[in-house]
Amino acid sequence: MKKPLAYYTIVFLILAFLIHTLTGCDSSLREKQTKAIDAYKQAIRIDPDYADAHFNLGVTYDESDRYKEAIEAYKQVIRINPDDADTHYHLGFLYNALDDKGSALEQYKILKNLNSEKANKLFNIIYK
Repeated sequence: MKKPLAYYTIVFLILAFLIHTLTGCDSSLREKQTKAIDAYKQAIRIDPDYADAHFNLGVTYDESDRYKEAIEAYKQVIRINPDDADTHYHLGFLYNALDDKGSALEQYKILKNLNSEKANKLFNIIYK
């Protein structure tokens, strides 16, 4: 179903705000991350199935050392798009960093069927 023009206008404004926030000189990194998280959450409120917003929220949580929240955001991307190789890779990488090798290997097994290059990269990280 095609989304109305107002939807894209709102999403554009949120993303423009986010870009402005991330490139501003007067904020600390933590403040920028907090503003980015708020902007992604706003985009998700507008469209709960906006996979890119969930993915970027996960990345921002990960960069903010909020790993459990990052995992949940990545799981939302997979709910929306089960074949998103980048998300399976990020999720596997994060599980591995948290010493959850079993969950990292689950992501590797899924990734093997989606993108063998990323799967091999994740495998090498897990067994480093």
